[in-house]
Amino acid sequence: MQSITLKHILKIIQNSFNTLDTRLSGHGNQAAYILWKILESKGGYSQKQMLEFCALAVFHDIGAYKTEELNEILKFEVISPHSHSIYGSLFIKYFSPLADKSDIILYHHLDYINKDKVSSNHLDEALLLHLADRITIMLKKSGLIDYTSLYQLADVKFSKEDILLFARADKEHAISKKILNDTYADELYTFFESQILTHEELLAYSRMFAYSIDFRSEHTVYHTIMVTELSRLLCLKLGVDETTTRNVAFGALMHDIGKFSTPVSILEKPGKLTYEEMKIMKNHVVVTFEILKDLGFKEIIDIASYHHEKLDGTGYPFGLQGDELSFPARIVMITDIFSALLGKRSYKEPFPKERIISILNDLAYRGKIDDYIIEVVVSNYDELVEELHLSCQNTFEQYKNIKKEYTSITAYFDKSYDHISC
Repeated sequence: MQSITLKHILKIIQNSFNTLDTRLSGHGNQAAYILWKILESKGGYSQKQMLEFCALAVFHDIGAYKTEELNEILKFEVISPHSHSIYGSLFIKYFSPLADKSDIILYHHLDYINKDKVSSNHLDEALLLHLADRITIMLKKSGLIDYTSLYQLADVKFSKEDILLFARADKEHAISKKILNDTYADELYTFFESQILTHEELLAYSRMFAYSIDFRSEHTVYHTIMVTELSRLLCLKLGVDETTTRNVAFGALMHDIGKFSTPVSILEKPGKLTYEEMKIMKNHVVVTFEILKDLGFKEIIDIASYHHEKLDGTGYPFGLQGDELSFPARIVMITDIFSALLGKRSYKEPFPKERIISILNDLAYRGKIDDYIIEVVVSNYDELVEELHLSCQNTFEQYKNIKKEYTSITAYFDKSYDHISC
């Protein structure tokens, strides 16, 4: 596989957020660009540090997709911003390669006046992100920087020193002008392109991003975890080479990312979907393809986007058949079905072994899925399921920890701060 950089991750994240709410189009990127230029002007940061801080800025509001604060983000005064700050920071802590910097997300709505009440190694960067966040909203709402309003908030909501630092950076780098005429993006993408990701970093960012669907549907993220692990384990049973196994795991991790655009009422519906609802649900595969198209790696895009195709051409959305579906894509086609049968959903309990094997064998007999792969699945069924549960146990435990920590940190914030807003 050719090199994947932070630029690829950035584009995938932005494409996904845009499918969820177009009002926030570019919001994270703009905050990242502003933060980057402020850090450059301030000095004392390595390029790696700036890349990591700005990567966090791209998805700083990710917790709002869980706490239903999307409508509040575009307002100047968010009544209770710490809900999405807490959830987002915990998600970064447990499911990202930037866990040691998760407090930047936790405190990105902290008022400057409250800074002495917290202990953080990255408080300065969190306060700068707070300011950058406000400036992006100013530019979106009015097309200019209202310095009068900013200075009225000096040393209460934002540090006066930080406001002056931004003013200098804006003059040096024409930040607001580039954001308003939308010329900042290429510069930001070039900056992120400078960091080539290791395989471990790529998987960590991918997990972080794929699992963020939990902010909308917990059943869906459990399914993604299971499909990814089943795909990896099945590759081992099939004797697939290491490079292909990595591609399969990455494609499996991304396969349902298009569900960002699917309404929660459909994702979590307890009963059978109507015809119209099913049409909307099926569209997630097209959205997955659109989100991943900027990745530039056809094999991974195919693996992720073809998981509802069938060998006889009766699948969707492209109606592909036979040799048009690669062996790696066929693996994820099967693990997607296998996981759905094994897993609990809002409308069903897990199916027993005998029924799962019967369904898989029937699909193979009718020429819809690969019969050779099914032979390997059936002959290794018990071992696959046992290994799957062991490999997923730690991830599922992390979700429980997030819920516990969210409750305790929320209680602390409610007790400690009279007013935190942005």
